[in-house]
Amino acid sequence: MAEQEDRRRLDAAKREAQEQAQEAIKKKAQEVTKKAAKKAASKVTVRLISGVAAASIVGLIITYLIMTIQFGAGNIMQSKIIPKLSLVEVLIWGAVSVLLFFGIVAIIFIFYLLTDPWQTAIIALTAAVEWIKKLWPF
Repeated sequence: MAEQEDRRRLDAAKREAQEQAQEAIKKKAQEVTKKAAKKAASKVTVRLISGVAAASIVGLIITYLIMTIQFGAGNIMQSKIIPKLSLVEVLIWGAVSVLLFFGIVAIIFIFYLLTDPWQTAIIALTAAVEWIKKLWPF
């Protein structure tokens, strides 16, 4: 009888241990699922805001700023809150950044030329003379 009682206690302890292990696994799975859902929701939210904002010129500026923040904080600094840009988004951001850089340089150059009209005339005349020399060598 004592042997059967010990066996019952052992079986009950095994069942309890299994139930505890199952509960621990369920809790861990729920935590992982919640974490993945929050990350996905964060990514979707940022992309939704970017998509809605891109509908206008101001929206394009806001979208570029959001992508810049995402690239800096998400990709470079490995933030867990801000989602990373995908490879395609990084390429788009890089191309837009290069275009903006050259556009700003061109605008500065044009303003520089417009502030001194004589300098502009000399540059234009020099360029015209060089072009003529290439076409009709003397």
